[in-house]
Amino acid sequence: MSIDRAALLSRVRAALASFARPRGVAVIALASLVAVAAASNVGMGTHRAYTLWYPKARAAGIGTELRLIRASGGVEAELKALIEELILGPMDPNLSPLALADAGVRSIFVRGRVMYVDFSSDVLFGRRHSNGVYERPLVSPSRFFELTEMTIKRNFPSYRIVLTVEGREMEKTAPTDLTTEGK
Repeated sequence: MSIDRAALLSRVRAALASFARPRGVAVIALASLVAVAAASNVGMGTHRAYTLWYPKARAAGIGTELRLIRASGGVEAELKALIEELILGPMDPNLSPLALADAGVRSIFVRGRVMYVDFSSDVLFGRRHSNGVYERPLVSPSRFFELTEMTIKRNFPSYRIVLTVEGREMEKTAPTDLTTEGK
């Protein structure tokens, strides 16, 4: 059986022409988007909206920012992800970061209904440069701990929180005024 080349080319052109019509392209594009979205969600787990507290950048007071953070792997993994996001700083330019970007979190763990977060001394003193001079922390230590505790309590209300620096628990002082930053 011999196939006429002209007839074959005519059929291929007709198929390509019908495929290239706007409606056909839209259907293929939509199907591709659905496939990509489904593939990107595989293995990502569920996400949850968390509220993070930051000082305002150009005015007195504090503000909040919502973040979608992966909510799988248990409470300890969620707390670790929340603290990492808090240290990364806000996405909103009207808010100011709490700590230097690479401020260290030494350990995070949960025992029973108590959450423990141990920070490096960078949150108190700032980062030490090779010449021995410390870069000033972005906010006062009391403001750092206040907003960190507010963030954790808002997102994990049924847990008690213990924040430490280099393994030492910080003393609780009188509540500070949330509208001003003591500099």
